[in-house]
Amino acid sequence: MAARRSPTKALLRRLRRKPGHSVVSGLLLVGFLFWWSRQQPRSTTLRGVTVVIDPGHGGADPGAVCEGGAEAALTYRTAATLARVLEDRSARTVFTVRSASLTERGEPQRPRDAAPELAPGRTLQSGRVNPEDIYLRADLAAREWERKKGPVVFLSLHFDSRPPGVRGSHALNDHRSSPSRLARNIAREISAAGLQGSFPATPSAQKLGVLWSGRNPVPERVLVECAVLSDPKDRADAQNPAWRERFCNLLADAVEKTVTN
Repeated sequence: MAARRSPTKALLRRLRRKPGHSVVSGLLLVGFLFWWSRQQPRSTTLRGVTVVIDPGHGGADPGAVCEGGAEAALTYRTAATLARVLEDRSARTVFTVRSASLTERGEPQRPRDAAPELAPGRTLQSGRVNPEDIYLRADLAAREWERKKGPVVFLSLHFDSRPPGVRGSHALNDHRSSPSRLARNIAREISAAGLQGSFPATPSAQKLGVLWSGRNPVPERVLVECAVLSDPKDRADAQNPAWRERFCNLLADAVEKTVTN
């Protein structure tokens, strides 16, 4: 009786005879493995945690404009990166606004279509002109806090504009309340990474409607000025996807320390 041939060995022989097929099969396998790896969370350290991400400005409000670039374009890019980084750690993420610009891909575009998540069909206005748009962002955080099934944190992302010579990243809290643990942890992470530049290694207090406890009850809330766009070095960093990836991992580390300690 003739010995049976192994199907695997027969396939390998065919691939050797047709090297083009081998290359195609290899590329398909690599593509599948990459796709599969993107479907699997890298860790479960933030499982059960909801992170409300607030990309600053958008719609009629571009934010700070330096060298032709708008703050809002970078806050939306950074928010998209942060959401991916957090979801890779199994967190649930929620944006306070809707916009086609909430993506990491392509050239950064000013998010003119940005609308409050709780007010469909209405483009965002400047917070100075219409403070209610700021409060709608806080209201979404309140909704997530009320329905919470686990820890909830709130991160508002911005980029600063300052006088010449001022650069760096810093965490802020609303002046009507003490800094949250999240704000303090982010300030420590920024300092440890050497990114605080001209700013103190502790959170700063300002009047910030999006963090006002009268509308935003989430205890772990913070506004982060990721970089100073009026500084050439900071602006170049902010426009670099690798820098944004590093900064978002820093923020995710601070969230982990806040919810697990």
